[in-house]
Amino acid sequence: MESSSDDELIARAQRGDNVAYDALVRRYQELAFRTAWVILLHEQDAQDATQMAFLKAWKAIGTFRVSDPFRPWLLRVVANEAKNRRASRWRWWQTHVFGMESTEISPGGTPDQLVGRSETSAALLDAISTLSVNDQQIVLMRYALDLSEAEIAATLAIPRGTVKSRLHRALARLREVVDPNE
Repeated sequence: MESSSDDELIARAQRGDNVAYDALVRRYQELAFRTAWVILLHEQDAQDATQMAFLKAWKAIGTFRVSDPFRPWLLRVVANEAKNRRASRWRWWQTHVFGMESTEISPGGTPDQLVGRSETSAALLDAISTLSVNDQQIVLMRYALDLSEAEIAATLAIPRGTVKSRLHRALARLREVVDPNE
């Protein structure tokens, strides 16, 4: 089942095959979680958003066009769920952005590990936290998740050129924060 292509699994899931959909969930679970984390910057909220996004994707799998790539479609569902959660928790954002305390670290590595691994990572995340939410998302999706500009565009449902310009501006702002003398 794990060696089945996305198209095969999707076709089977569209016919109601729970096992096929479960294989898709396992295949994309880590990436979906990391995508939600980039938007929410909170482990438990990201897990909740990921779980809800997979439920919503399951309900909508019948409308998915097999000719389209599945990964960007799924990440768009995840991103939308995470954005909805973020919008409803604006007070949480004001006090907890990058203010995480000790967290469990999974063997596979989570975004939380990026925060705690070194002072350099902490300093970089502090610098990133000074950026706007949109700039944070673009930088973290590109460099923490290693998504391409096209994948970021599909995930956030914005034009690729917008991703490119936001990333350029965000990196310029980040350089100013990290080294204001340059």
